[in-house]
Amino acid sequence: MRLPYRTDLTGVDVAIIGIPFDSGTSYRPGARLGPREIRSQSSLIRPFSHFQQVAPFDRLTVVDAGDVDASPVNLDLAHEAITAHVGDLIAAGAMPIAIGGDIVEVAPPFDGPGQITSLLAANLLFELVCVVARRKP
Repeated sequence: MRLPYRTDLTGVDVAIIGIPFDSGTSYRPGARLGPREIRSQSSLIRPFSHFQQVAPFDRLTVVDAGDVDASPVNLDLAHEAITAHVGDLIAAGAMPIAIGGDIVEVAPPFDGPGQITSLLAANLLFELVCVVARRKP
């Protein structure tokens, strides 16, 4: 989607974060490469969804907030890092959308009420941003 990289989340509606992590899975290594590839493939996405009839980037401030620095060798430390990073995004008022990673990191940062996660491929990521844009007044 060619999103701008930002760490200052003031006024940001949606923050895309990468979770380059696959130490919690077996027989399926490589999910740690997902965020980079999703970003690469999303560069082909156009700024208007004909299916949903919305231009999400005209209605929302969407940024790439970088990758979580998750420990590749310690699952507990990785979960702590993911939880802290997502917590910072939510505290800043941005809706976090996580891309890449294996399935084990979904639960820890999103156990509380009102916390949202999505592990998506590039085309679904764009459609989700479109849905958020349509719901914004």
